[in-house]
Amino acid sequence: MEKRMFKFGNASLALIIPKKWIDKNRLDQSKPLNIFENNVGDLVISPREEQIKEREEIIAQSVSPAALARLVGLHYMFGTTKLRLYFKNGYGKSTANYITEKIKEECPGFEIVGHSANDIMIEDFNKMREADITKIISRLKLLVKQEFEEIRNGDLKSLEESERVINRFFMLGVRHVNALGTEESTKYFVVLQMLEMISDNLNIVYQPNMVRNMKILDMIEEQFDLCFSGFEGKRDSVEKSMALREEIYNSATKLKLDRLKIHALQEITNEISRISEFGLYLNMHK
Repeated sequence: MEKRMFKFGNASLALIIPKKWIDKNRLDQSKPLNIFENNVGDLVISPREEQIKEREEIIAQSVSPAALARLVGLHYMFGTTKLRLYFKNGYGKSTANYITEKIKEECPGFEIVGHSANDIMIEDFNKMREADITKIISRLKLLVKQEFEEIRNGDLKSLEESERVINRFFMLGVRHVNALGTEESTKYFVVLQMLEMISDNLNIVYQPNMVRNMKILDMIEEQFDLCFSGFEGKRDSVEKSMALREEIYNSATKLKLDRLKIHALQEITNEISRISEFGLYLNMHK
């Protein structure tokens, strides 16, 4: 939506906020708005101030480092800004190192700001409302495209690294969606989830002889490109994507792969179709 500014007073410019947005966010003239500049210089208007969420987890018994890292990841995705892990019986150096590495890998913005024999203090240094969710999704899309190329090249090491980066952006995106807390953010969560699942299944399917069958990989990538046109409301792209899904299904069953990999191929084409169908649904109900 494009809006024009008009002169207000001697040196200021004003902007009229659409009534539809005001009604959706249940605002009136007495309620304050949060206005800030994001990391690309855009001015963002938000109906609510970002809240500081402080949480404490008391670890009363022995828990594996992987389970603790997962706990931190859940707090990250659901918007915790300050987290204290309190260990009643203390914790080992290996536990602290594992959590530190996982935070670096999966939780951009989270930092360990203090620790003692019994606790680890973690804080968020990101301003979540200043992130740009459309750019996060665009980055995820490009990373998935990169995975197709890595499969073609038989580059397993790069494929695994791409998946790790995708997981980071997925968690950042989910955290941002939870910070927004609006109906509009629902569509972003769905697309984030589908892109992450496509990446997971591509990594399940990967094996050296997959490179020899370029046709099915080409079809999946073509469907992936079509799905974002469908997401923008182009019905013909959705129809082409659905036709490709049937072709990919039939081709997958003819490949000499185990059931897990065939199922993963089918899930990839299903998730790609869902992105375009979901986008078409949203455009129909605007």
